[in-house]
Amino acid sequence: WDFGNSVKSNGTNPSINYASEELYKIKLVVKSAVGCSDSTMKQVRVFAQPKAQFTVNSQMQCYKGNYFQFSNGSNINVGTLSYVWNFGDSSTSTSTNPKKSYAYPSNRTSKLIVSSQNGCKDSMTLSLTIKPNPQAKFYVNDSIQCQKGNDFVFYNNSKISEGKLVANWNFGDNSIQSSYIGRHNYIGAGFYKVLLTMTSNYNCTDTVSKWIKITEQPVVS
Repeated sequence: WDFGNSVKSNGTNPSINYASEELYKIKLVVKSAVGCSDSTMKQVRVFAQPKAQFTVNSQMQCYKGNYFQFSNGSNINVGTLSYVWNFGDSSTSTSTNPKKSYAYPSNRTSKLIVSSQNGCKDSMTLSLTIKPNPQAKFYVNDSIQCQKGNDFVFYNNSKISEGKLVANWNFGDNSIQSSYIGRHNYIGAGFYKVLLTMTSNYNCTDTVSKWIKITEQPVVS
């Protein structure tokens, strides 16, 4: 056997792997024990192999506002490519650089399959994680208090399905606090908007607010 790439074989049924895409002429010469011979020749074509490659803006994102942008870096030496994306939730795309948002927190595997016009294929996968956001909640001991001796206690009943939480309070009078339960005394009468921001160890956040009121202290004259 002469495989057209400087490789030869004396085997009965040999195999060959070609290193590059091109047209090869394969020649088989057979000889009998008494020196009689015959030969035949066939051509085989090796097509270019595509290489699947892609990146994503961030493999781990918070559920709220998650937005995965896929950047396709697939290539082939000769020819054109088509794409099929599988996002791991039964949705697909044939775009070159698709975008995807997931409907709930989960772990997903995104897969890109690239195909040449000659049917040669390659694929690549990436693992994606969509982390849950906290559910920020709180209540106050008394949302309306007198100016004198006011003492607001803000009880935190926030929760999250996965991870740990850190609390940050903004009491609406340029005062902040990072304790889990908030407590604050106001100087002036009026309405104040209290904001609680909860942040997970994956940097996922949620914010909730409530209005409280401090009534003006009467003056005895």
